[in-house]
Amino acid sequence: MLSLLESGPVLYEQGSQMLTTDEEIRLVGIIVDDFGNDLNKDELIDCFLMLCEDIAGLEVIDDDEIQSIGNRLWRIYERH
Repeated sequence: MLSLLESGPVLYEQGSQMLTTDEEIRLVGIIVDDFGNDLNKDELIDCFLMLCEDIAGLEVIDDDEIQSIGNRLWRIYERH
């Protein structure tokens, strides 16, 4: 899988790990830079989904995976 925050697209294969911990940390950094550090959890997940619209393959993730990623991003965001 290509890095989420590098220049190339990320291709998602079902059954593979969606994002590495490092990618999740960098993604939270982008969200803070673009949207601020006073978001609630639902707003954070909305920002994540908005950013994912431009990443090839992420349209195949299901609601459970979105919730799982959202929970991990929220834990990182709370510490940021």
